[in-house]
Amino acid sequence: MRWWLTILALTTTIVASGAQPPLTIQWLSRPVGNQDSRFPSVTADGSIVVFQVGSGDKAQIWLAAFDPNTNQWRSDFVPIPNTNTPLLGLHPVISADGNHIAFASLQPYGGLNSTGNKQQVYVLDRTQNRILPISVLWSDTDGDSARDTYTASLGNCVPVYISANGRIVVFLAEWLPDLQTPPQTSALNIVDENGDGVAEHVPPPPNNASGFWLVLVHDRDADGNGIFDEAGIGSTTTRLASYDDANNLVPVSSVHISANGRFIAYSTPMNPVNPDERWRIVVRDWQSGVALSIDNAFAPSLSDDGSYLAYLSPTQIDNDGDGQVNEDPVDGADNDNDGLVDEDSPEFFPQATMDLVVRRLTDGRELRLSGLQLPFQAGVSDGSAGWGYSDWWGAATVVDGADVDPQNPNVAYVAFHSWTSNLIDLTSAALDPQSKVNFYRGVPNIFVARFDFANDDVNLWHIVPSGPQWAKPKGLPVSLELTANNTFRLPLGASLMPTVSFANGRQLFVVFQSLAAFDPNDNNGLWDIYLATVPLP
Repeated sequence: MRWWLTILALTTTIVASGAQPPLTIQWLSRPVGNQDSRFPSVTADGSIVVFQVGSGDKAQIWLAAFDPNTNQWRSDFVPIPNTNTPLLGLHPVISADGNHIAFASLQPYGGLNSTGNKQQVYVLDRTQNRILPISVLWSDTDGDSARDTYTASLGNCVPVYISANGRIVVFLAEWLPDLQTPPQTSALNIVDENGDGVAEHVPPPPNNASGFWLVLVHDRDADGNGIFDEAGIGSTTTRLASYDDANNLVPVSSVHISANGRFIAYSTPMNPVNPDERWRIVVRDWQSGVALSIDNAFAPSLSDDGSYLAYLSPTQIDNDGDGQVNEDPVDGADNDNDGLVDEDSPEFFPQATMDLVVRRLTDGRELRLSGLQLPFQAGVSDGSAGWGYSDWWGAATVVDGADVDPQNPNVAYVAFHSWTSNLIDLTSAALDPQSKVNFYRGVPNIFVARFDFANDDVNLWHIVPSGPQWAKPKGLPVSLELTANNTFRLPLGASLMPTVSFANGRQLFVVFQSLAAFDPNDNNGLWDIYLATVPLP
């Protein structure tokens, strides 16, 4: 059991007494009003959810918290410390213990004089009720061995994750080109690996072009004395993290870290100098320094302890029907001696279907769920098109089964969104009859899958008349609407970006954003945040 699971015993709070229903979905963004709510992030115990309301420079950070006294959720904007003014920002992520919220903002918070009109990364420390600038270069201007001023990043930054106790903040920073001729060093000005206030040299991006991003890791307790954000030289550091397995600096897209901050995984082009649609994932262990590279893969997600990695990979096709895949790549040669040349090369993104892969990093074993469908809109794998943002960032969230059922440590649970209807069982499912006919096949739904490494088996969460069960090759989404007749139906609106917390009692809390109305009072037609309580069979 992870140490932060002792925070709350959710079995006696969020779940009401008596027989547990097969699925419950609660509307967390109800008080928001006429604005979109997106990008949810949840604590390990499932009692706090943060999310973004609105967009652009007026977007606000909101927080939904479960009140065990009333057995209800309460949602409101997060105020700037010591005020009643909403905190403005984008893409909030909360630590597993619920004490720290990282976010991006154009506003100069925490003593920062100016953001330079660039999105800067901050942490709201809820234990101290103060905001700390993260994407900055600290310096000591009066020679007293204490930092007294800082300069904001010259490029935009956005947080992607914060470790369980809030110590490690991982964020993306623009890999700025060098305006000098010839180019010598990137204009990125906040890398300070020693915490001495002197910015490190960063080489220019590929072809000295704009549009690339780097992963930076900020350590709020670099001296390891247990006190965050001290003013002494070397107390905090900001390091580059996006190196490949040969220690070459590479551009990145989607990023994830384990809750303990030890492991980091990110997608990078297989050809960083001339990027195309071929991607790979690099996983780094900061403690041992070991790096692992996985080709033809993107959208990584690590379990809380880093033992499991979930990612997406294009489904490989046997193009020549010989029972093999990828045995004859495009190289002008007949590699399989069948009289044909280049007839069975690897499939890359984009294509018709994807595999959801879970790799157990302790031994390298993999299990796959095939048949995930891409969005119908044209786009690229980093989510910059399609639905307009982050189609595949957050596509999957993986949970170590030992956290849910200590007696079965060889299982990983994954919540993911997918556009495919091929995973939906319309025959034996306990669904409203009209739902089976009228549901819209062009929108994504949220699914939960169990990857059983003890039995080399993959199953989908399902509801049949007798209750929840594991099934294959089809199941049901956990994003199901409940009708007035107490039957479930498939939604007509899109659901995306699931994030999962876990607790005792063999259940998962899946938080996601949706255009569907899972509450009869939700008639705003906008993105809303919902929490599904999913009992495990």
